Amino acid sequence: MSLSVVGAQVGTTKVKEAFDTVVSILNKLNKIDKKHSVPVDQIKEKIELKIKEGISDFSFRVADVFSMNTPIGSKARLINDQGYRQLYQLRQAQYGIPVDVGFHRGAYKYSEGSPADFVPSIVHSKIASQQVKEDAFANYSVGDSFYITAAGPAFAAFQQWGGKYEIVAPSISQIMAIYSR
Repeated sequence: MSLSVVGAQVGTTKVKEAFDTVVSILNKLNKIDKKHSVPVDQIKEKIELKIKEGISDFSFRVADVFSMNTPIGSKARLINDQGYRQLYQLRQAQYGIPVDVGFHRGAYKYSEGSPADFVPSIVHSKIASQQVKEDAFANYSVGDSFYITAAGPAFAAFQQWGGKYEIVAPSISQIMAIYSR
């Protein structure tokens, strides 16, 4: 097994265009009516904060949906099935991932510029999704493109197997259903 990446790239150029349009309108209004001018910089900061909050909430939701659609191994089989356990031991020897279930579900990360790097630790999926939210809030700027992805040895196999192992298609469908209301 080689490392593969799964997740989503999100572009927010339309958000930036809308933001710039609002700021431009406010500046034009101030030029037209200097007597009743509005504090553009303060309004701009408030709008930026609301956008960052919205993007960080959206990022949490994306990571959470992808995580819930990511298959998880069987703890019982890991304990009782030596052949199954050997797969996890091989994964540990090759990638340094602990011999336990849940790695792929908790591997989702926020990143900018390129998909997230591989990190060989097991993190509960809810903690990983919360970290995505915090990283988005800390790093996102209006107009940025960003990734919510996970890197790991089984993602390519999950996608290839399809069906109940498919991650991307059901995740995108669920996210679209949530945000198209």
